[in-house]
Amino acid sequence: VQQTPPITGNLRITSSRDLPDSAADQLPTSTSLGVRCLDPALVRVQDWSDGSDFATGIARLRRALFSEFDKLIHEAAVDLAQRYLHYGFGAEAIELLSLNADLAQDHPALIDIANVMEFGTAAAGTYLPRFLDCDTDVAMWAILAARD
Repeated sequence: VQQTPPITGNLRITSSRDLPDSAADQLPTSTSLGVRCLDPALVRVQDWSDGSDFATGIARLRRALFSEFDKLIHEAAVDLAQRYLHYGFGAEAIELLSLNADLAQDHPALIDIANVMEFGTAAAGTYLPRFLDCDTDVAMWAILAARD
């Protein structure tokens, strides 16, 4: 009995016999490298504000940043970094996401967007440039993050 391997997010076609049988088996949102495109909500900077003015929104998020035992609350840090990026403050978002190694590791797209805002491009070999051929807003940020 021959078993067929499971279809994963890194499906690569190597011959005409390897084509998926149905449209449901194909990954419509993958790049030419076989990497699944990001959810566009992860880079939708225009949505990272609740409508409050800058000072009120930043103050509210900064108050929620640490617990009563001075432990960084990751969700609050991400919300604050996104708010900073919404207003174009890349350096502040970088500094905030650098407070904890897990934050930077878990949110590489935010780091790249912050670097684009602060330095005009992201560092070589970073996260977003691998999504250049996605067909959403992700591609715009990938182009901006790429050095070439």
